[in-house]
Amino acid sequence: MKRRKVLAGAAVLPIGMALAGCGGRFNSTGNQIQLLDRSIPLRLVRDFQRQKPPDTQVSFETRETFLELFQQLRAWQAEPAQNRTALNLPLPGNRASSTQQAELLSLGDYWLRPAIEEGLIQPLPVEALAAWADLAPDWQALVRRDRNGFPSAQGEVWALPYRWGYLQMIYNRRHFEALGWQPQGWADLLRPELLGRLALPDHPRIVLGLALKLLGESANTADPQAVSDLAQQLAALQQQTRFYSSDHYLEPLVLEDISLAVGWSTDILPAAQEYRQFAALVPEEGTLLTADLWVRPTPLPDTTPAQALSAVGQAWLQYCLDPQTALELTLYSLGASPRFWGQAAAALPEALRNRPQLTLTPETQQRSEFLLPLPEAVQQVYDDLWLQMRSALV
Repeated sequence: MKRRKVLAGAAVLPIGMALAGCGGRFNSTGNQIQLLDRSIPLRLVRDFQRQKPPDTQVSFETRETFLELFQQLRAWQAEPAQNRTALNLPLPGNRASSTQQAELLSLGDYWLRPAIEEGLIQPLPVEALAAWADLAPDWQALVRRDRNGFPSAQGEVWALPYRWGYLQMIYNRRHFEALGWQPQGWADLLRPELLGRLALPDHPRIVLGLALKLLGESANTADPQAVSDLAQQLAALQQQTRFYSSDHYLEPLVLEDISLAVGWSTDILPAAQEYRQFAALVPEEGTLLTADLWVRPTPLPDTTPAQALSAVGQAWLQYCLDPQTALELTLYSLGASPRFWGQAAAALPEALRNRPQLTLTPETQQRSEFLLPLPEAVQQVYDDLWLQMRSALV
């Protein structure tokens, strides 16, 4: 089992394991919802099962990564009709799709553009939900896209955000106590004492976005080659970095092979709670954001599309953003509900007021940004800079 899953704790046990004993599945009848493992606390799933609309059935199935969820979307559309039963279940021996098609599925915001562009999801009818009206304009703008998946004020709504996190540092207190200082901001990544002692995410947009923020630029800069000193900044980060990994940096931190790692708060905050020698930090100058979204898969080929969400589907979307649900999700999944976006500490529920790392301050939020999709030519520039950096040719 991956360490980051061990660190997550019992509050967010794998839903399928906790309810079904194995297999990542619970209640295989009725409407299905597929979600990222551990992104929804088990207690909330059980609570929803108790209060869902009468005479409705809903099942939950989990996947360990957003990549698996995205691949499931692709598999449903690639699956030939002759390989499905009358109930749209895959026939035995067909591995293209492992499950009946879900009515709702969770997806990371970074995957939203390809899902739209490839026709894997359909617009989500959320405007009638009270939960949609409660979302801040920033969140509504994030999921309003054109048919190519790019943000557009005139576009349709393709998703409903339910949870978010951010890029932050985690470091070994003992190492920095010996140095006589503690990290405060992104610029500390370049201090000479950390030469060869960092772990950075293995992702071009994240690392280049971090370098751009170090230079006071947007992580979504349309012409990164025009940014003065970017090449030098990337070269400096490369020298500081011992290795790149998006999900295997906690073990080396425990073993003190590295002193500091950069990763997503949804992985780091549980680790900081588990290991007292760790401290977590988000720089006040802002960071990168990530969001978990609910999307609606495109109907299976050769089937009649449903015109509206089922009653249980609508109830689930509303439930995820109800005030009490939002509070428990934030406390127990260590990923913040967008319902609390932009709220000063005094306006937050009491349980969150003294835990700023769960929601960030409004000032830090406003200095932070999502990694938005880029035109293909611009994305290629980012990819080329990444390859040059990793080859130490910048």
